[in-house]
Amino acid sequence: MGLSNEERFERIAWGIMRMSRLGRQLSKLDAYDQHGDIEHLVGLIDNLWPAFLNSKSNGTYWIIGGDSDNQITSTDSLWASAVTYHCEEACREDPWEAGELPFNPLRGFLDIEGLLNNLGHDSCLRLVFLIQRETENLVYALRRYDDEFLTSLSDLSNLVSRVQGTCFAIFGNSSEISVAYLANEIFTLMYRNEVFKEIALQQHWHHNLSRIMEVSVEDVMKWHKRIYTKRLSTASLIVMALQIMGRNYHYDHQLQELCDYLDKHDVSTVGVKRVFPRNVRAHDKREKESRECYRKDKDDGHLFAIHGFFE
Repeated sequence: MGLSNEERFERIAWGIMRMSRLGRQLSKLDAYDQHGDIEHLVGLIDNLWPAFLNSKSNGTYWIIGGDSDNQITSTDSLWASAVTYHCEEACREDPWEAGELPFNPLRGFLDIEGLLNNLGHDSCLRLVFLIQRETENLVYALRRYDDEFLTSLSDLSNLVSRVQGTCFAIFGNSSEISVAYLANEIFTLMYRNEVFKEIALQQHWHHNLSRIMEVSVEDVMKWHKRIYTKRLSTASLIVMALQIMGRNYHYDHQLQELCDYLDKHDVSTVGVKRVFPRNVRAHDKREKESRECYRKDKDDGHLFAIHGFFE
């Protein structure tokens, strides 16, 4: 698909705006010690606006004024892009209101961004992932054609490459990004099975499946290899899902509802009944550990109040 220079300008402007916001969020995180490249990444993002706008001039200002003084005839300025954006939004039909977008757990929950979000809403890796995604949009708009437009923004193009290289360095030191990618592929295949999808939506498994972010990349790779190299039955897919959900799936009424549903669809429940007790034991173990930690914290607080030190 072709892009006019005006369309390229708009894509770049909005992309830099979103990246700048993400950069500001990153700068507020205490993540510099965890990822040494974060500070460098924030600095690069701060330079995006100057690299983009320093190539523009307005030699006719003394005659006709600036962009905001005149009728908008093109969208090759920040002023025009901002004004026309809201006009276009007002004309656009809301797909949710039109009923075109039914709930999809693979958007917002079990996609890469959603899974990284389980590391914390302001997860450093989640923000870096979003920045990386924005750079791809910038690269498309910048380098769609090898022309005068690209030449005039060569400094910006080089800067975007540095941002991408820094994102690569951060991802290269973080196995969580690999877990999120592999997990998204696993869940995408699982939800293609209609029997699996129906019960997963009914019991809101997308909340519990996110526990996969606690699992080592080695174990996730084993699930990924199994689901991609074998044609798994519905029963096997559900057993794998229960293994992934682990302690998060432990209520007896969930098991009963699941077994009744599988019986109705002539799907074996043998594997489910074998895995479920392990989930219950894992949940009970975690609860016991939580109580012990709470008790220790309470005792430490008592000692500090009396003696001014922790045990």
